[in-house]
Amino acid sequence: MRLPICWMFPALVLASFLPCFADTLSAEAAAGLFDKPTKLMQLPLPADPANPDTKAQLTCAYYAHFMIKEIDLGELGAQQLSILPIATGQARPACRTENSVEEKVISAEDWSGYFWGVKGRYVFFSADDGWNGGIGFAVFNAEEASRLFEDAAKTWHSVKLSGDGLMLRYQRVF
Repeated sequence: MRLPICWMFPALVLASFLPCFADTLSAEAAAGLFDKPTKLMQLPLPADPANPDTKAQLTCAYYAHFMIKEIDLGELGAQQLSILPIATGQARPACRTENSVEEKVISAEDWSGYFWGVKGRYVFFSADDGWNGGIGFAVFNAEEASRLFEDAAKTWHSVKLSGDGLMLRYQRVF
């Protein structure tokens, strides 16, 4: 899928010209940027005997047409990020570590980090670590699990659907 020009241009222009704000968004405020999942499941996974202090967890966030799965073994970055389509009228898939045939696993070459949120058909992943006071992020298309855009942001102001695209307002990290 090609990213519509109307989506890329406003996002880049707005990101470049926003005034600098000292505060960054808290986790609670950032949650207001995204759609609320219809269901969120967080299941503990068995501890790693070699590293018993880590807290491994399976997270499944359900939305109308897809589920996002994150397997986090407690190391830097999730072990797996994936998108599982849900056909209209189909029951929610089970939240489990095993992958289904329809599941689209995000390649570590495409992105590593954590699931962050969803806006419409766009899935946001954050980087596994920050730099220069900000953090990297990537936007993926939920239908194809393809990366559409990536950048680094310090402060977020809004994420809005706009026609066939998305408009992002954030303070960019250079």
